[in-house]
Amino acid sequence: MLALLLVAAPAPGVGGRQQAERDGRTIRGIHTLAASRRDMDAQLAWASALIGPGGYVTQPFLGIDAATSGPSPDATYFVEQAYARRLDPILVLQGRFVNKDGCNATGYVGWLAPTPDGPEGGYQGEARGYAAFVTGLPRSEGRTLYVQVGNEPNLHEMWGGEASPAEYARFFVDVSAAIREIGDPRIRVLNAALAPEGSVDNLQFIAEAIQADPRFAASFDDWASHPYPRNRPPGSNLHDGTAEPGSRYAIDAYRLELQVLAAHGVDTTGLGVVLTETGYELGDRHHGEYPAVDEELRAAYIREALEQHWPRWPEVKAVTPFALAGWYGSWRSFDWVHPSSATTAHGYPTQPRLQYAQLVPGTGVVVGTALDDRGTPLKDVSIVSEPPGYGATTLPDGTFILLARPGRYVLSAEKEGYGPLNLGGVAVVEGQRTTVGLVLASRLAPTLANSSFEAGDLAGWTTWGDVDGVQSGPWFFDLAARDGDRLLGTAVNCGAKDGGVQQTVSATPGSSVTASAWTLTHRDGTAAIGNRIGVDPWGGGDPKAGHVVWSPRIETGGAWERVGVTAWAQADRVTIFLEHDQDAANPWNVSAFDGVELIQGP
Repeated sequence: MLALLLVAAPAPGVGGRQQAERDGRTIRGIHTLAASRRDMDAQLAWASALIGPGGYVTQPFLGIDAATSGPSPDATYFVEQAYARRLDPILVLQGRFVNKDGCNATGYVGWLAPTPDGPEGGYQGEARGYAAFVTGLPRSEGRTLYVQVGNEPNLHEMWGGEASPAEYARFFVDVSAAIREIGDPRIRVLNAALAPEGSVDNLQFIAEAIQADPRFAASFDDWASHPYPRNRPPGSNLHDGTAEPGSRYAIDAYRLELQVLAAHGVDTTGLGVVLTETGYELGDRHHGEYPAVDEELRAAYIREALEQHWPRWPEVKAVTPFALAGWYGSWRSFDWVHPSSATTAHGYPTQPRLQYAQLVPGTGVVVGTALDDRGTPLKDVSIVSEPPGYGATTLPDGTFILLARPGRYVLSAEKEGYGPLNLGGVAVVEGQRTTVGLVLASRLAPTLANSSFEAGDLAGWTTWGDVDGVQSGPWFFDLAARDGDRLLGTAVNCGAKDGGVQQTVSATPGSSVTASAWTLTHRDGTAAIGNRIGVDPWGGGDPKAGHVVWSPRIETGGAWERVGVTAWAQADRVTIFLEHDQDAANPWNVSAFDGVELIQGP
């Protein structure tokens, strides 16, 4: 089934963007949160497609202290790859983060404050560590390496439990001086951008930092800021006098920080401003006079800000909205791309959010929903184009966004257990949306596919939450498969991962359905964890649905045990769920399944 609708995208703003082009500058960037080399490759590809050459990419790097002797391999790799894509990297350098888990006996959750040299409060040791990290980073002719020292230290949780403007000022002065001693003009030092308001008001924090150490005022090359507008439209701003004076939440609220700097003797004439975080959070309704932020509104607001406002203001050097894709699925309400996304041959994500899709130059989008023949949304439907190179993967609600260059395409939609669907003549028009409705006919088998995971991957299964995947033994703690050579396993040290896998099979309404599996749990701690198996007798895809019939959640103490449940099919299909639940209070959590069996009776 195919339904097509072309919708014109909002007309692009010309004033600000054209002014920036006349000035020979670009301000566009994005804030990445890549936790691995694989993530870096993906997110830098998405960033490059979004912002193009000459843009900016912000990325945090953690764990820096007095013992640091050079950059981490990941930081070196990130900078190299940013340069290769003609992007200017902005590194946010921070110390150590401690979580409320089995590896943290203090009970404190947050960032540890830097360690001073002694009672006098200097930070020469920390400064040497930060300078060593920066010294070893690659540099490239024609590219700038920005270094932001710390992040939002006016929040208690970002400074060891108690924000201190005086301590941060002394720390920043020492670190900045050490980095400047490298003597490379391609390196520019940024202050730690402050949270709007915050545990210590951001404007008060600046004033007290300068009062505590006047050298602070001369220790940054550009000013870093986090002007989050909440749900205030970009057209309501301080520059144009359309926001009330003193508004803390506007796309140019950094002007209030510049005013404090000027009031304390800083010459802000010509001072560049780098917005290392900004953007709109889904659901934000802080300002009662404006509507809550949804996907459409967010896409329209960020586009207007980037095209009509920020480029008009000459002090703005770079804007890197938060965040392209949160690491470990964090910050979902800010994401520009779903973290589960793959990457197409053209460098586009297969699961972009609307604000990303509407800003990629020279493209149009195909949007829609994939359903089964009962009208149930289908997750993980693969949609690919012919001519090839473009694709998308459906989300749990069956929706998708496919990015492509203008043209006419045949789209093929596939999911195991369902008939393939080919749609011809799908038009992609630059700056417009084509809406497509997909219905895939069920071809479900009465038996489970890949029931012991011997395929070596999760073929036949669909994931939700945090799932590591198929493992080969011996695995953590010498864990071996119960059946065959492979198992489904999820493990974490100093954290927790909750989630599972599911598979839908055909069934006879009114028949009994018994699902069972080998399962194993191991924990190095005292907090309870558990695994269980469930059956949705209606064949739905939501593990949180109230009609799912679950087995008890069990712990096995490192040994394989059998767990099972019986339900009565209420439709022509049922769904089997395998779920693990972990607790971060344990230093280690290990969850595993193997040998899943399904028996359908009369």
